[in-house]
Amino acid sequence: MVKILKLVVLDLDGLLIQKEYDPSILATNFENSHSFEIPKFRLTVRPETFKFLETVIDWSQNQSDEDKMLKVGIWTSSQATTYQQFLSKLFPENGVDQLLFKWDRSMCDLDPDFGTDPQIKAHDTIKPFSRIINNPVVNYRRSWTESNCLILDDSARKLRFNPKSTQRIVSWDESLLEILNEPFFENWSV
Repeated sequence: MVKILKLVVLDLDGLLIQKEYDPSILATNFENSHSFEIPKFRLTVRPETFKFLETVIDWSQNQSDEDKMLKVGIWTSSQATTYQQFLSKLFPENGVDQLLFKWDRSMCDLDPDFGTDPQIKAHDTIKPFSRIINNPVVNYRRSWTESNCLILDDSARKLRFNPKSTQRIVSWDESLLEILNEPFFENWSV
């Protein structure tokens, strides 16, 4: 019986990559960064992203310790056709296959504050934590709770309706590898 079971959910745009709509302009120029183009976009991979993903995927694959298990999911507010073009470029070999789920904009909700908050645009979305808890495929064993799930995202606005314990807002300037040293990941080591 697994004693420590955790789920980390990763955003894409703003957390792992920066998406620019005009490929001729790159807003952030990082030394040693990796960038590539897909139709309509230039994508810059955040520093340390590859090592971060390699580490969490390795932890999720290494289930030899029956006392602990880490699962990884992706939840982006991008359209499926956009994010699928670069998912395989980000993850190590077979890493995409190890993901518990790959959710796109269709799993988000429209922001309920549209019309009352002038900063909320008609197309803005939120990521309700209840989608994870109530999903009959992802949570069929009812394993996922507020105490063992963490969503890493760059947008506090998209997560503002979720319990604070389930979210970690990550600025572009923060080290992804340092996040792996935080209490949520204390049973795994970098």
